[in-house]
Amino acid sequence: MPKSWGPWINVSQIAEGGMGHVFKVRHSETGQFGALKRLKNPNRRERFKQEVQAVRLLDHPGIARLIDANLDEEPFYAVYEYEPGGSLADIVPEELLRIPLSQRLVWCEQICSALEAAHRKSLVHRDIKPDNILISEDRKSARLCDFGLVYFDEGERQTEAMEQVGSRFYMAPESEDGRADEVGTALDLYSLGKVLYYVVRGRIYAREKHRQPENDLAKILNDPHLEAISQIIDDVVTDDPKNRISNAVTLRMIIEMARKNIEDRRPVVGVPATYNCVFCGVGQYKEICISGETHNHGYGEGNIGNEQMVYLECNNCGNCQRFKLKYGGPKWFPDAESRLRK
Repeated sequence: MPKSWGPWINVSQIAEGGMGHVFKVRHSETGQFGALKRLKNPNRRERFKQEVQAVRLLDHPGIARLIDANLDEEPFYAVYEYEPGGSLADIVPEELLRIPLSQRLVWCEQICSALEAAHRKSLVHRDIKPDNILISEDRKSARLCDFGLVYFDEGERQTEAMEQVGSRFYMAPESEDGRADEVGTALDLYSLGKVLYYVVRGRIYAREKHRQPENDLAKILNDPHLEAISQIIDDVVTDDPKNRISNAVTLRMIIEMARKNIEDRRPVVGVPATYNCVFCGVGQYKEICISGETHNHGYGEGNIGNEQMVYLECNNCGNCQRFKLKYGGPKWFPDAESRLRK
């Protein structure tokens, strides 16, 4: 094992990836620590140069910063900021699940923000997975690292068109099936959707199977509010890139909204078990009747302004509410909508 690379002294080996070894190193003069990536195969030098070029284009708190690089002569290496907290993959599931869910969701928002910056520069990461997400020692922040498989949109390709790219549990189908030429921002968001599932549950599943009973978050973790997360995954972890959310800004906003809904126990669309009473905060609202049904006259309202409504009643305190079906009725109250159409 080498003792040093230029001014960087080897402290210990951190990891080994497809392209290189990663070492914890210390600068011989300043004492600064770094994570040094040493290229395994000199024939991959052009791709390695592309990785360094990509990171130099990016200046974002959610992306590990490049400190130093030697690309002129062997041994080729690049040195990045060292994160003593390690990667998301280094956190054992038992510890991961003890971290508040809100904080884990914030990590995903931060990685979305990092991807926003990369995608604005026409860079597609192509290898989003827990190993490439650094978590701070205080567990408050996440940063994206390892742009070794980065793709420059409209740039020169450094992988064969039929080469499989990425980690098999997190890669989008177009990468897994050898369609690496179909590269776009939706590819990264597919993988981030898988990471989102992982941070909530502490384990991952194959392909697009998050809706199977053994993988359904709300049922497994016994919390109907987690349907908000599954609904996000529905929109990113899909076979066809054209059917995915492809904008990291949009995904970040949706994750943030879901996090706040879970924190505040707000209703989740289409999940009656989350329609909690605003008066007692204990009971749940149940459908009593809809406009036009004979037994709704007890409310003395009928159709207010000719609006179609569903009437709700708390099963604990009896507090009553009405909901105008024209505002998302089919999603919030599908049964009421179907009765109105009869």
